Amino acid sequence: MVYHEQPPKYDLGYWLLVILFPLGFIIGGFWLYTHPEVEDATVGAITFWGVTIFWVILFWAISPRQYQILDDRLKVILGGPLSLNIAFDSIKEEKKEWKR
Repeated sequence: MVYHEQPPKYDLGYWLLVILFPLGFIIGGFWLYTHPEVEDATVGAITFWGVTIFWVILFWAISPRQYQILDDRLKVILGGPLSLNIAFDSIKEEKKEWKR
C-alpha cells in the first residue's frame, strides 16, 4: 500500500546541468562537423554526439521520478524500469533541512 507519493523537486543547478551540458556537446559537434580543415573533424563530431547520447540516457536512467512511502520501505522510482528500495530498518537518522 502506498501511503504517500511525491515527485522530486529539482533546483536551477540541476536543470542547467541537464540542459547546458548536452547542448554544449551538440554545438561542439556541429562546430567540428562544419570545420573540415580540422584533422578528424567528422570523427570528433560523431564522438561528441555519441557522448551526448550516452549522458542523456544516463541522466534519464538515474534521475528520480517519484518518491513513495510504502508499508515497510521507501521506494525511489528512477527512469525506466529502475527503482531503489530503502528499508525503514536500515535508516539510522532523519534530518530535516530548512531552505530559506
